[in-house]
Amino acid sequence: MDGNVFTNNMEKADIVLELNNENSDCFNFYDYVKNLYSDNKDQAISLLMEINKLLLYEEREIADPFWLTNATDLLTGIVINMIVKNNDITFDNIYNIVVDNKKLKAIFDDEEISYKMVENILNYSDDIFLSVASLLSTKLKPFIVIESLKHLTEKSTFIYDKLKSSDLSIYIANSNPHMEKLKNIMEIILKDIKDNK
Repeated sequence: MDGNVFTNNMEKADIVLELNNENSDCFNFYDYVKNLYSDNKDQAISLLMEINKLLLYEEREIADPFWLTNATDLLTGIVINMIVKNNDITFDNIYNIVVDNKKLKAIFDDEEISYKMVENILNYSDDIFLSVASLLSTKLKPFIVIESLKHLTEKSTFIYDKLKSSDLSIYIANSNPHMEKLKNIMEIILKDIKDNK
C-alpha cells in the first residue's frame, strides 16, 4: 500500500470512525495540530485555518463572508491560545470559552500569537463581536449536543505518529454532514502527513 487510504470496507479498516458505534475510534483533529505546532508553528497555523474553514463553512450556505471569515479567525485564535497554554482542546472547552464573553476577550490578554490573529475582531463594537461569537457558537453546537459526535471528536484513540510511519486503511461512515466534514478534515491531515514525511 502506498500511504494511508480510505476504504469502504469497515471490517478490514485499521481505523474506524462511525457515529453511534461504541467500538469506533475517536478523532480529535486538534491533537494533530497541537503536536505539529511544537515542530512548525507556521505550518500548524496554516493547517488549522484550513481545518477550521472546512468545519465552519456550509456548502449551500449563502452568507456574508465577513461573518464566517471572522468566526474562522476567532476559532483559530482560540485554538492557538489553547495550544500555547497547553490546554485540552475539545469542542466543549472551546464552546465554553466562546459563550462566556468576558472569558473570551480575557484569554487573549497575555498570549501574543493568538492575540494578533484576533486583534481586529476584539476591536469591533460589542454588537459585531457578539455576533461573530454567536455565529461561532452556533456552528460548534452540533459537536456539543450530538452526544455521539461529541464522543467521537473529544479525543484521539489512535496515535498520529502511527499514521506517519504505517500505511493504514481508514473507514469513515458518512451517515451525516458532520461525518463528511470529519472525512474532509482527515484527508487534509493525511495530505499534510504525506507531504511532510
